[in-house]
Amino acid sequence: MTPIHFDTVLELLRRLTPLPEHTVLCGAWTIALYQSAFAQTVDPVATLDLDLALDGASESIARQDTWMRDMARDLSELGYVPVRRGADYGAGSGPFVTLEFRRGPLASNITMPEVELIASVRGGGQRPPRSLPWSCAEPVPQIVDQLHLLFAEPRLLRIGEFARFEVRVPNPLSFVLQKALIRADRRRRQGKAESDAASIVEVAALFRGRGEELARLAPSLRAQSRSAAKDVERGVGILREQFLDPRSRGLDTELVRRRRSLSDARELVRGFLDDCGIESS
Repeated sequence: MTPIHFDTVLELLRRLTPLPEHTVLCGAWTIALYQSAFAQTVDPVATLDLDLALDGASESIARQDTWMRDMARDLSELGYVPVRRGADYGAGSGPFVTLEFRRGPLASNITMPEVELIASVRGGGQRPPRSLPWSCAEPVPQIVDQLHLLFAEPRLLRIGEFARFEVRVPNPLSFVLQKALIRADRRRRQGKAESDAASIVEVAALFRGRGEELARLAPSLRAQSRSAAKDVERGVGILREQFLDPRSRGLDTELVRRRRSLSDARELVRGFLDDCGIESS
């Protein structure tokens, strides 16, 4: 896999911003953006995708057609082509649609990431609603577990050294809880599950000691709705069972061991929950 340089991702994000309301960057590049915003060294990211999540439960998504048309035009100018992704069904809380842009044969930079948009939709049917403004390509349903958590209390990060711009990302607790919930799915591929565990530890390490920033997040997430409160409790339960129980091997993966010992990883997750005002045991 040819690595994608962080500066390339920043230039692509700069071109796509400002992101519409109720849209967040998600996936592996989230941690890199956090590191950059905190003036830390950005770790290499082992992914070829730049993932953007749109909250289909929000009425504002019906007004995002202009941005999506502009986005498709900008990506086309860079040599991207929209593709129809095959259906990918897994355990989840509701139907989602996905739209993916890949580098076409005329792309000038072969190390640019693919761009994938994922949107939650209302209702239990598998057909995307007509109100979704996907005018540039036909969407395909995809089920993504607990994606709605990423839209609760998102953060705006100012990125770049000179011509700074803002990118909306999930708050760290939502990010960690969503990773814990999807990792608990038994159908989660092993490689993905190990990556989820490593992501949880890295976010915990990055925000360790930032208690003032984290303390309000758990009450705020619980207040979103009854289902959100249940998600918080279930996610915390998974973290305790799979990561903090000394008998658990959930953190004993190659990706985690490359950076730190198992005991250090557990202590970071425990400290992160404590900073969030959540009892770790």
